[in-house]
Amino acid sequence: ARPRLAWAGPVKVYIVGGRGKKSVICLDERRLQNLGAGGQQPAGGGALWDAAAVPDMPSTRQAGGAAWLGGKLFVAGGDVDDEFCSSSLLCFDPATRAWETKASMITGREFFALEPLDGKLYACGGEGDDEERVNSVERYDPSTDAWEEVAPMSTARSDFASSVLNGQLYVVGGYSDGVGLRSVERYTPSSNTWEAV
Repeated sequence: ARPRLAWAGPVKVYIVGGRGKKSVICLDERRLQNLGAGGQQPAGGGALWDAAAVPDMPSTRQAGGAAWLGGKLFVAGGDVDDEFCSSSLLCFDPATRAWETKASMITGREFFALEPLDGKLYACGGEGDDEERVNSVERYDPSTDAWEEVAPMSTARSDFASSVLNGQLYVVGGYSDGVGLRSVERYTPSSNTWEAV
């Protein structure tokens, strides 16, 4: 089974899609503060996870990327319905409670990282249509609704961890050519460069 996507927004955790799923479920941080004894459900009843907080996506999606940017939830790539390695990008606006289709990525990909950094989204690595790992990286600017290629990672990788720290983007581990990786790379947007850490 392929894992569902998870992303933590400012005060909420969203779990997006999964095999054959269009749903998005949400955990509000305030519900955690009201946990009853044993941590099973909020004091006074009610579910911990809220499936009604976000309407279903227009299509099923698994193995994609999800990120919170500018008060909105973005979901990209992955396997959408019966299409492998989609390049599509969706945006959910909590203010309107609606999904909107945005500009597609340059490269369709799955098992990749989608990270917010300096007001933009970065789609890094993953697998392409031929199930080959890729090292390409592209950046999405929501103000222009456009993607552009940036410097590639030195190592093609998929199924890896990623994070943003102090204005830099880190990718850790993953797989390349059937081998587990232990390497770490760091991207600096101002110089458009990757370096081994």
